[in-house]
Amino acid sequence: MGSVTQKDIAARAGVSVSLVSRALAGRAEAIGISPATVAKVRQAARELGYTPNASARMLKGAASRTVGVVVYDFEDPFFGPVIRELQRCSHARHYSLVLGGFEQRQVWDLDVTALLKHQIDGLIIIGSGHDVEWTAPFAAKGVRLVRIGHGPARPGLQSFEADDVNGMTALAAGLQAKGYHRLGFVGADQPMHRMRYAHFRRAWRAMGGDSRGSLQPYFSTARLWEAGRDAGQHLASTPPSRPDAIVAASDVVALGVLRALAERGLAVPADCAVTGYDDIPAAALTVPALTTVRQPVIALARAAFDWIIAPTGPRPGRTVLAPAPVWRESA
Repeated sequence: MGSVTQKDIAARAGVSVSLVSRALAGRAEAIGISPATVAKVRQAARELGYTPNASARMLKGAASRTVGVVVYDFEDPFFGPVIRELQRCSHARHYSLVLGGFEQRQVWDLDVTALLKHQIDGLIIIGSGHDVEWTAPFAAKGVRLVRIGHGPARPGLQSFEADDVNGMTALAAGLQAKGYHRLGFVGADQPMHRMRYAHFRRAWRAMGGDSRGSLQPYFSTARLWEAGRDAGQHLASTPPSRPDAIVAASDVVALGVLRALAERGLAVPADCAVTGYDDIPAAALTVPALTTVRQPVIALARAAFDWIIAPTGPRPGRTVLAPAPVWRESA
């Protein structure tokens, strides 16, 4: 049996070939075709096993309706909800995703080359990082570029990011209002965590909280969870100056801190409060449940996807969305 064509689908659904083309491309509703008719066409395509010919579409000058997604670190659970929302966006708009990524934020040329082989309409980068030179081959091919996260500006690269200054300021104000005075700040030795520390320190000092050197930073070269455990063990081992609250640069780091304090026999928050950042799904499931700062994941993912598939739009730049503290049992 030969390959199924749009003419075959039109015959099965009892409609014109042009209507089939618009329905499968996601353009039928825009010209007034009823949702029921569109559904009938797509059902016929599924029954016949129709597979669009991407190469033919590209030769005709049509978009491939495929978006590339690069994840900076597959081990970081924060990125999972972002990918899930991007997948939902792609399904709703009849696009497909091609997923790639790096390990421990180290760019591998082989991963970049593999993604370049796909005829993608746009590329969404998930994660903060300073190394964006690897995107140059995509820009040269006219691929639209979006980053969900922080990093340096680059011509042609649109960024959607959470306002960490706002998030850390709100967290500092809340901890001070709740009576915490001796704080530890912990993180992995990476630019994002040091940047969050700088934001928190600036806010804490502006509130007069660090007038007596009451903010102790500790950064570990270990991976996220291990970094938190290292920091928790270090800070918990000095009772005279032990902080009454530990601020972690991410939820995964905070999970390591919780483990370290439990191993030392310290109760959270009675002996030491703990806060995180990101509000990953596991944050609400810890015992005690983790106080954190919720990033606007759904809004960031939707804004990035809408921008990447828009036919025209404003010049690339930087869009900042506000996060929100979530106060739970750990503080």
